Amino acid sequence: MKKTAIRKLVKTSIACFFIIFIALGNIPLKSQQNTTGLSQNEARELWEQRQFEVEDLYMQGELEEALKLAAEASGLSVIAYGATDPNTFNSRLTEALLMAEMGLLEEANVLYEQLLSRLRIRINLNWPYWFLM
Repeated sequence: MKKTAIRKLVKTSIACFFIIFIALGNIPLKSQQNTTGLSQNEARELWEQRQFEVEDLYMQGELEEALKLAAEASGLSVIAYGATDPNTFNSRLTEALLMAEMGLLEEANVLYEQLLSRLRIRINLNWPYWFLM
């Protein structure tokens, strides 16, 4: 085979792999639904409600209660949208921001690092997909 044919084959294989990876990453796991007893729709509704409650509590200065609800919202987001969804990322980021605001800097830093590593992995794994678009 010529080098150009091999390159095309490699590019096509990589593109197919990442399209499958992205598609599978957005499929919710049944085990996540069964452990809580909530359907995706119920989890979405509760997640939206918790997001508003967190915002209200933050505005009132009740950071501890806001952090508890933010952690709950993160769990609901995983059920409703999946672990790799931007809503879940934003929920976890809200938790980290609240931790930092409360002075829990070490805990916030750990969460920031986890989120940053997930973001780096996501970007690095998906770059050929973006490149081919």
